[in-house]
Amino acid sequence: METKADVRKFRTNLPTYLVSPSTVTITRSGEAIGNYIPTRREHNQPELGALSLAKERLNTMMDERGVSEEDVVADFKASRLAVAA
Repeated sequence: METKADVRKFRTNLPTYLVSPSTVTITRSGEAIGNYIPTRREHNQPELGALSLAKERLNTMMDERGVSEEDVVADFKASRLAVAA
């Protein structure tokens, strides 16, 4: 299950999102600006397994949106340039 939250709502509800298994799409002015992908693991699941699960969730989200790794890198670089300007 995926949840959407603007930046203020995400910040306010962060403790709830941290214990939730749901992915949260963070928005600003209605546009997605990021995703919180929980890596919650069972007590006996190794950390590498949790990271692998997060990677699978991220790949699924990217596939659903038609986004490539190159798109993410380009968007990140553009964001960093905008912040630096």
